[in-house]
Amino acid sequence: LDTELLAGFVDEIFSNGKAKKPIFDFVSGTRSRWEEIECDEDDVLLFEGIQVLYPAVLSVIESHGGKVLAVRPESGIEIDGKRFEPDFIRLCRRLVRDANFRGASPDFTLALWGSVRRNEETNIFPYMDRCDVRIDTTLSYELNVLAPYLRRIMAGVEWGSKYHKESLEILGLLEDVVGIESFVISDDSLYREFV
Repeated sequence: LDTELLAGFVDEIFSNGKAKKPIFDFVSGTRSRWEEIECDEDDVLLFEGIQVLYPAVLSVIESHGGKVLAVRPESGIEIDGKRFEPDFIRLCRRLVRDANFRGASPDFTLALWGSVRRNEETNIFPYMDRCDVRIDTTLSYELNVLAPYLRRIMAGVEWGSKYHKESLEILGLLEDVVGIESFVISDDSLYREFV
């Protein structure tokens, strides 16, 4: 996370009303281009992503009187007596999103998951109390929507992969979850980030 670039961008917006922001290409892992945006006093500047809770990012936002809104799954889902906790839901979301929109294999996503969780426990979750608003995004039917994607994605984890056992565990947990088509999610839903 380039906090120096972010701080400069925010200062520029508040000073001049316009600044250039990078467009990140997740498939190539690089900044693909720059885009200038303009804001006036009636606009809302939104920084999306759980990384806004990093202390360095929080200080940039708060230094300009910004508010912090946390949007994440905070409650679990129960299906046929089986409970799925928020961390499992988040992993499922990430596996589907990374495959659909970031060109990542399930092996790649699973390899990163441990470091993602450690980072969250150190740099994100301890700062949740600094959020002005928290929104629980758990949808009662989301595992039903994710299940067909996950069945296809996790089938791609090869027998020799060190994540093969974990992929089978995920599939086993979802074995009794009835899949439903993603058309139940409206086109303008934030959930379209995943499906």
